[in-house]
Amino acid sequence: MKVLRITLAALMAAFVFIAFLGCEDEVTEPPLSQADWTAEGWEAWTAGDFDDAIRYFGNAVKIDDNYMPAYNGLGWTYMRLQDTESSVVYFEDGILYGAGYSNGDADKRGLYVGLAYALEASDDFLGSVAAGETYLGMDPNGAWVHPHDARLTAYDAYIILAVDYFARGNATKCVNMVNNMRLIIGESGDYTFTTWSALAVEIERLVGLDPS
Repeated sequence: MKVLRITLAALMAAFVFIAFLGCEDEVTEPPLSQADWTAEGWEAWTAGDFDDAIRYFGNAVKIDDNYMPAYNGLGWTYMRLQDTESSVVYFEDGILYGAGYSNGDADKRGLYVGLAYALEASDDFLGSVAAGETYLGMDPNGAWVHPHDARLTAYDAYIILAVDYFARGNATKCVNMVNNMRLIIGESGDYTFTTWSALAVEIERLVGLDPS
């Protein structure tokens, strides 16, 4: 009987040990956070997989509907899809929920640059000016670079505002944006307004010299 008890005890110990090993093999991955989903969204965006990007950024918003970086991602995704109406909505939502973020935050700055882009594309030049000038107030040295596309920089914000002011007939402020671009590309001397047609040519020239 003693031998039987020892054998049963040994079998039970072996069973518990095997069961324990089995549990170790079944590793449960933690659910993705809003930051994780947003990172997945930017990976898809960079790869040009915009449907996936929308889904991933959307998952981040489902977890936290106040999460500003995900709205920024959705805004830029719809911009790439040329759906400016949706883009404006998400950029504006991001600005609302990002009020508490630092003005130095790249995503927060990106919201205003993106909104200026989208509004200009919609021929809302006044709204574009408001968004672009707000961005410039946050980044007076023009240091912003899009964290996920280095081709998008502060230079683009100056282009947008130059076009906005040109469309609104404000030569003084348009020339100011032109001179900001000239400064970035290392051209000496300020541009002086002569005619609207000459100013249009200068803007077009500077667009072609975008250093990014």
